[in-house]
Amino acid sequence: WDPRRMATGAFIVFSTVLWMRSQFTVQTDFIHILIPTLLQGAAMAFFFIPLTTLTLAGVSPDRIPAAAGLSNFVRITAGAMGTSIATTLWESRAAMHHAHLTEGLVQGQGVFAQTLDGLMASGLTQMQALAQINRLIDQQAFTRAANDIFLGSAGLFLLLIAGLLLVNRYRRQEYAQLRALSEQERYFHEVLDHSADAILIVGNDGQIIYANGQASKLFDYGRDSLLSMAWERLLARGENSCLD
Repeated sequence: WDPRRMATGAFIVFSTVLWMRSQFTVQTDFIHILIPTLLQGAAMAFFFIPLTTLTLAGVSPDRIPAAAGLSNFVRITAGAMGTSIATTLWESRAAMHHAHLTEGLVQGQGVFAQTLDGLMASGLTQMQALAQINRLIDQQAFTRAANDIFLGSAGLFLLLIAGLLLVNRYRRQEYAQLRALSEQERYFHEVLDHSADAILIVGNDGQIIYANGQASKLFDYGRDSLLSMAWERLLARGENSCLD
């Protein structure tokens, strides 16, 4: 399976969902809110696992815990920053839409005057009627601002698909290099394992990091025992005589 295709499909669905939400109004009913939510939930199943696979691709097994921790840190930090940016933009766009909606209202003229007179006729004072009109304008302004955020986010998800294509280009080279390295290591281990000589490989710290079958027979230790043993221990026990 190709995680890039699954992630691309999820991004397309996310973009579609956000575009649908950018059409919301203050009269949007429950069904029109429910449908995008269900589509988003279905796309989430094809989102996290493919992206995690792409993120950790090419990382050696001993570095996967560190890479996973770094990935979670970046994801949480980016999520917090994205939330702050979206909230700030929402407030800013709402103020702009509020100004645009009120710039055509003139005291004592048109629909504004009719609405104000109707509210005052229902028993509200002038200040209460003006506050009620301001609340209605705020609802429209914040709804339009949310639509702007949704529409911008839809475009952002489409742009992220291009990022997946870049991952495809670079990851393909990493896959080939790792595959070649794995084949070389497997061939190297097969040569050492079938050697008629006892072979030990010792690390810089004096710890045995490899022992073939002949070495296990020679020192009368299992491979696991040799790998957990320091080279000096063999010498201290006088077993270096076997090398003469």
